Amino acid sequence: MLDQFRDYVFNPAETKLATGYIAHYDQATQTYIVKSSDYDQPIAGIPRASGDPGEMSVLPIGTEVQVTTLKGFSTITGVIRRPSVSNQAPVLLPTTTVDGTGTNPAGSVSGAGVAYGQDGDPTDLLQGDWLRRGPEGNYVGVFSGGFNGVVASPQAAVYTHTTPVDGVLIRARQYAVSTAMSEMLVSSDANGKATLTYNATDNANDAAAGKWTIRLSVGAGGEGIDLRTTTPEGNILAQIKVSAAGRISLIGTAGVDLISGDGGTSVEQTEGGKTVQVGRDYSVIAGGKVSTTADQVITDVVGSVSLSANGNHIQTVGADASALVMGSSKTVVQGGTIPPVPGTVVFKRDVVNGASELVMADPFRTTSIGQSYSVIQYGQAANVNFVLQPTAVGSSFNVVSALPNTVNLGCDGAATPNPVAGGHTVTATPAAFGVMKFEPWASMMETLINWLDAHAHLTAVGPTGPALAGPIGPVRAVVMPLLLPIRSVRVSVGL
Repeated sequence: MLDQFRDYVFNPAETKLATGYIAHYDQATQTYIVKSSDYDQPIAGIPRASGDPGEMSVLPIGTEVQVTTLKGFSTITGVIRRPSVSNQAPVLLPTTTVDGTGTNPAGSVSGAGVAYGQDGDPTDLLQGDWLRRGPEGNYVGVFSGGFNGVVASPQAAVYTHTTPVDGVLIRARQYAVSTAMSEMLVSSDANGKATLTYNATDNANDAAAGKWTIRLSVGAGGEGIDLRTTTPEGNILAQIKVSAAGRISLIGTAGVDLISGDGGTSVEQTEGGKTVQVGRDYSVIAGGKVSTTADQVITDVVGSVSLSANGNHIQTVGADASALVMGSSKTVVQGGTIPPVPGTVVFKRDVVNGASELVMADPFRTTSIGQSYSVIQYGQAANVNFVLQPTAVGSSFNVVSALPNTVNLGCDGAATPNPVAGGHTVTATPAAFGVMKFEPWASMMETLINWLDAHAHLTAVGPTGPALAGPIGPVRAVVMPLLLPIRSVRVSVGL
């Protein structure tokens, strides 16, 4: 029976067709063992004819095929049907009845043992795999396990698979995608520097003309990450840039919003310097604010500065404090409730150590800058007290003027508002009830003392006697030591 099948298949006298099932595939020789549909014994060493030099496939066991014999040479020339479950089981081949398998088909007349593979052919094809290969080694393949590939080189390939999950794998040295709204390009230069560029727009006409409004560059071209929104002409509207050196830049021509929810804390930490430049208004609204600066703080404000605190305002300076006001300075203390609680101190300045000095104009200035005024004005009933406590031993209260007749105490006067310069203008007027300066009062006392020392009284026995001789009489000796310490005061005589 085997001889009949051999004669039928390999008789060189005529072309014959036969059908059979794939029983085995030899990867080394790219040949099959076919089990005839009419005969029980398989025959080995049959190659499969393909329609293209680059087409390669491995027929699964059990595939029904057509075998053609021409001039004694048999090939598989067609596939009739895919294998069914019943004929997929491997065929057990008794070596005593088969011409041969693999690369050692001893005694075979069917060509078994001839290697039909070429250099570079894959040696890992499985049953059911199909491959179409080009002359440069590129190929399109459909493989068992749900794996497919379109491959030009190991770095230019697209793979799809269903195992272990549905997926697509793309490998590319240079990769480009173009759609109606975008284009993407991955490329590298001669030095190996790689760049990903993505450009997009919501206008298909602009996309066709290359007028992009969204531009992304990653890698060497963007020197890190550079994402922009632009006008179609390329003018930047917004930009996020992360440089390769680690610097982040945010640009928004219409503004930049940074919003942190209440789920956590937002932290800003700058190890180096920081510059904040605001062209117009700058507003900070916070539930609470704590600012700590390890070094100095310099604030330069060209316009005005306004501080409004609905609660307390406490300022602590660990060293010296200096304020230079080129114009005027005004402090208003509202004083709490109206009317105030008696005895409530609403304005207080304490100098714990050292001296306190108020200077009106520069005492060392050599040229006059006009008259200055210092006014302490009380518009309602108030007591004005200058007190030296008993503990201030060695202290004194001095009202001193280097010019004569310039200390006015006890005068009537008026503090009238100055509509031009602001503040008030003070005019001192001598009091109508006879208050006078020390100098006229001292002259009057001098005359009285001299008269008392020179006069004589008439008595029943005659005058008391002539005036005492010498410049110092008894009254002068007693009274003048009391007058000399009196300086720079006003006194009221006769009231």
